[in-house]
Amino acid sequence: MRKNLAIITTHPIQYQVPLFKALLKVNELKPYVFYGCDQGVNKKKIDKDFNKKFSWNISMLSGYKYFFSKSNNNYDDWFLSFPNISKQLHKINCNCILILGWNKIIYLQAIYYAIRKKIPLMLRCENNLNFNTNIFKKIFKKIFFRIFFSFFSKIFFIGKLNKSFYLHYGVKKSKLYSAPYFVDNNILYKKKKKK
Repeated sequence: MRKNLAIITTHPIQYQVPLFKALLKVNELKPYVFYGCDQGVNKKKIDKDFNKKFSWNISMLSGYKYFFSKSNNNYDDWFLSFPNISKQLHKINCNCILILGWNKIIYLQAIYYAIRKKIPLMLRCENNLNFNTNIFKKIFKKIFFRIFFSFFSKIFFIGKLNKSFYLHYGVKKSKLYSAPYFVDNNILYKKKKKK
């Protein structure tokens, strides 16, 4: 029986979309992507990174099921949320949730839903230990992350530094799975063929 996987992320990102499409080929999964905003596909919005109105020239929304939040927040805003996400997750009969961050309200909404409904919660982030913090922050993080990461049944790491980050905060190796960066090889192959 296929599991209805809800993927929670901020906005359509060109290097995440190939993953969403690839997950459709996994027989055991039926992915649904929940976006906090439409940055990157809405040509009317100014992208802060590019400082102009911008959208990717590749198909970002075809081939998989997705939902956009009606919130007007930017993708980098802590208050980015998805009003009524609980209703949407219930509607798709969500069996498991994958979140791609934890520093936005939209992620906290999904975590709360997963805990309340007792469904598996998974995480994939890009954090590492290459930062300078004072002793009080280090102590707080050591306590907070040990508790926080215990809510996840699986955690996907992107590389050695990311894996070290999780191990540092007490995540067991048995809970960690490799999920490095990825690209859509089909697009690269087509471009190479045209030359």
